[in-house]
Amino acid sequence: MNISRLNAAVTSLVLLIATTMLALLSVNGPRGGLEMGGLVFFADSQLTGDFARALVGIGVGDRVVTWFFAAVAAFDMAAAGTIVFASLFWLMGGEEEREEAARLAEGAALLCLLSAGVILVPGLAAGTVGGYVFLHLFAILGLRYLAHMFEQVVAFEKQEPEALPRDRFEEVERRLFSTANLINLAERRPRA
Repeated sequence: MNISRLNAAVTSLVLLIATTMLALLSVNGPRGGLEMGGLVFFADSQLTGDFARALVGIGVGDRVVTWFFAAVAAFDMAAAGTIVFASLFWLMGGEEEREEAARLAEGAALLCLLSAGVILVPGLAAGTVGGYVFLHLFAILGLRYLAHMFEQVVAFEKQEPEALPRDRFEEVERRLFSTANLINLAERRPRA
């Protein structure tokens, strides 16, 4: 595994964690957080709290706000699952699967774009487009970078390496040696 493949694998792992955290934020942020092991994650999150209050302020009911955050979380989890498959194709697949990994990363970016769109439309109506949508936009940029990285490494691996000078020397030597043998055979006279 060369450094480019390692870099792509680490980037996909970071983006997997980021999209999963975005999904957990969407699910647990409006409900006061997620308690695990005595710690409360996403407690009083301003990202989702301000956004939920803005939605309620324009007349959206609490149930619709819950469904709204569930839809965003669903798109984020779908993006995270797509990153898992892209990473598996990238790390364990052959040449065709590695090419497919770039398309899967682009699909994850599209899913993240859909979740950003779900946030952006009511956010514009409520007059508050804040950090919540910008986190998704950063995830989209990261996923596009990952897809581009996958494509670059696949293109680099497809290129045939140029012959080294030593290989060229050996090729010339073989040709000259075979030519010298032909000359020796031609100069030999049959014995009577």
